[in-house]
Amino acid sequence: MKIRSTQATRFLFGLVFIAATACGGGNDDPSENAAVREQATEINDLTCERIHECLDSSQIQAIRLLVPETGDSVEECKDNMRARNADANAMCPGGKSYHADRADQCLMALADATCQDFLVSLMLKGGPEPCSSICS
Repeated sequence: MKIRSTQATRFLFGLVFIAATACGGGNDDPSENAAVREQATEINDLTCERIHECLDSSQIQAIRLLVPETGDSVEECKDNMRARNADANAMCPGGKSYHADRADQCLMALADATCQDFLVSLMLKGGPEPCSSICS
């Protein structure tokens, strides 16, 4: 699936949305924060895997101009996303609530989507539905 420039822009917003909404826990319970951060890491890791699975190298290079975290490889993408999100204090800003069940559904949706469905959902909705509704 080839991505045009307007589609690439929508894709980038989707990628940034998933990365931003998968960045950490928002309460004072260390065990709950650890679980949330683990889910966030899993979502980021799987997103990186899908990006590098579903896009060719020229598309990844184009995306890297605006979202350098995507990296040249899956491992670089994962490392970049982890570093970017390491200092995040709250996953759901603005009084929104975190829904662990939706994060689990997001992981399943990311894993189960075909490349075409994955890319279209990022471009049109910021990611698979469960991913875009982790915070509400």
